[in-house]
Amino acid sequence: MMAEWVERWIDEWVRGNSYPPQLRSNDFYSLLEKYFGSARVLDVLEQIRQSYRHSFLRDQEVDDLAWLPQLLRADAEVVSFLPLQYLN
Repeated sequence: MMAEWVERWIDEWVRGNSYPPQLRSNDFYSLLEKYFGSARVLDVLEQIRQSYRHSFLRDQEVDDLAWLPQLLRADAEVVSFLPLQYLN
């Protein structure tokens, strides 16, 4: 369910900003670095995090997503799509 939410978010973000349709792919994370600078990539990832918080967490709940890097590192395919410095 969360993966589908992220896919929809990416699709809406790409279409809404008239970015290249190639960004709507399984290679989204690595393509971000190709089209944008590091600061913009971090900004986009922060936008996803904020949208997730707004969509799924109540105001009093705080999820710092500290569990996420460990989960991502466990999946080699996901790691291959992330920017090199992302999990450091």
